[in-house]
Amino acid sequence: MSNPASGSMLPPELERHIFELAAWNDRKAISILCLVAARVHIWIGPLRYRVVLIRDVRVLEKVLQGLSASPAVGEQIKFLAVNVPSYADVSRVLNYLPNVLDLGLWHGHSAASNLPQLARLSSLRRLSVNLGELLEQWTVDGSALSGLACLTHLETFGKVSPEMVAAIRAPPALTHLSFYAIYAQDIIKQVLHVGGHQLRLVVVTHLDEDQITLPDTEDTISPAAAQRQIEDPRFAVVLCKDFVKDWVSGVWYGVDYWQRAEEIVAARAQAVKGL
Repeated sequence: MSNPASGSMLPPELERHIFELAAWNDRKAISILCLVAARVHIWIGPLRYRVVLIRDVRVLEKVLQGLSASPAVGEQIKFLAVNVPSYADVSRVLNYLPNVLDLGLWHGHSAASNLPQLARLSSLRRLSVNLGELLEQWTVDGSALSGLACLTHLETFGKVSPEMVAAIRAPPALTHLSFYAIYAQDIIKQVLHVGGHQLRLVVVTHLDEDQITLPDTEDTISPAAAQRQIEDPRFAVVLCKDFVKDWVSGVWYGVDYWQRAEEIVAARAQAVKGL
């Protein structure tokens, strides 16, 4: 039923749905629409906390203070990226985020001590970490990642190692894998082989338009050459000059290097079918 007292002739469920659609991917709209009426603030106010990017230790402390005072806010956070010095204690934040879907632990925060917390994040779909650090330079068995039961997208940065092949097989739902700014041909081929049909996409991102770094050397390779070397149509090389901006664009608007890589892979698969 409509609610004449509210000044709206629409059923409350429909009105709420309209406001949520209008605010969903627009940060400015959320703040403006919250001023329309108290009921609208109740409906879409939590969307303000949906995405959190922490790039300053002082901001991290403020976030922790806010979560400690209002733990319910943590339930609204769906996307979190932390890019602050490694001495900051990020693990405390994770305790407040039962519903996070997308998590970036950057700048030295991919510690093995966080693995139990990550395994408790039952909604976690996307994770960006230094895989070597997370597994303590491969001294922790890669099967520990099997606890990430719903993880579909894994972005790894830092050094690569043959041990990572077995680790990448562990998350049971993993379909998308990304190597940040490094091209390790042999490891990528192994990953594509052991990943089987479940692994739909393997991406190498590059910061420089003309070159990608090779592991354990100062040598580089052109993005076009790297793309040609691996014929598997599930492989894509994608430019990503600013990973923070790309992450923000992805979580708010669905436009990021993952989306661009999907388009490349779709085109490659179509080309294979046409042969």
